[in-house]
Amino acid sequence: MVFFCNLLFSLIWAYCVDRTVKRRGVSDAGLFVLLLPLFAVWLVICGGQYYVGTDYGSYMRIFKGNLAQFELSGEIGFAFVVRLFNRIGVRGQALFYVFYSLNFFFFYLLLKRIKNGSIFIYILLYITVTSLFNNQLNTLRQATTIYMGTYASLLLFENRRWRSLLVLLLAISIHKSSIIYLLLIFYKRAKALNRTWLLATLIACFTLGMFFSFSDLLMGSIPYLPKDYAWHIQSDSISEYGMLNKVTKLIFIPLYVLAVWSCDKFLRDDMSKTLFNIGVLSFCLRLLLINISIVYRLSASFLLLSIFPLYYYMYYLYTTRKTFIFGSVILGLLLLYFLKAAVYPSGEYLYHSIYF
Repeated sequence: MVFFCNLLFSLIWAYCVDRTVKRRGVSDAGLFVLLLPLFAVWLVICGGQYYVGTDYGSYMRIFKGNLAQFELSGEIGFAFVVRLFNRIGVRGQALFYVFYSLNFFFFYLLLKRIKNGSIFIYILLYITVTSLFNNQLNTLRQATTIYMGTYASLLLFENRRWRSLLVLLLAISIHKSSIIYLLLIFYKRAKALNRTWLLATLIACFTLGMFFSFSDLLMGSIPYLPKDYAWHIQSDSISEYGMLNKVTKLIFIPLYVLAVWSCDKFLRDDMSKTLFNIGVLSFCLRLLLINISIVYRLSASFLLLSIFPLYYYMYYLYTTRKTFIFGSVILGLLLLYFLKAAVYPSGEYLYHSIYF
């Protein structure tokens, strides 16, 4: 119930921020100040989680200074942050607050780019569709690079290439999987895809993801992979997701179809077209790899990008006062999250806290 109450509070606060921005207009710094109470609540909730996921104990040991494996693997950015705070006496659980603070700062850098009275829509999708808010403790390093990599992607789309490269290199130094963001150098080709191509890609990726197994292909790739990735494939990480886990992701397909079908009505500039198309392709990648858990986690790098098509579609519904459809989508997302976080909570949706 903690997570669902947090969702309601987040939406109300973000909506009030949106109203303030539209009524008065605020600077980027002003927006950060307005969002700071929201981030503070998130930090208290997320940073105080206790034994969430399978990696919690490992991170607690790492946060006490066991960093040799990261220095040897080249993930020196992560090791540097931990050592820096260890030297000033910040260890163990307290490091979760440090990394969550970093995550939410980069999330702010994303939100300030949609400062048009619709931040509450993006936050709704962020919490209910991506599951990143709930999952980020169990995959802390990758989660941090998802925020950083998404920001690097936005900089690339804005033609700020050198700054984008710098942020991406920092992300790679925290988790090597961030190298997957290099795929986005082809974003101009993706932007050129029309509605027909996007719908065809959705159908093809859904079909391949649901009815074909990539297990044999992955096993054959072991000799060509770094040892740490090969180990994951050889372990039970290659196991397939259960049907219930798949359904919670496949349930969003109709929304993406509606967004793609209607996109000609609301995509007006190059940036929105780029984010829309990249977002659809990101979701397609998740569909394609939905059967293999370890590879699906790699596709999760594009989680924050994947909700931009839904964001643009819902913003169109909101601004054109299509109240019934807009309200139905919001109620559906709230109900789905309520079931996961309050009625049938398990795993990362169970809230265990160091506070009580």
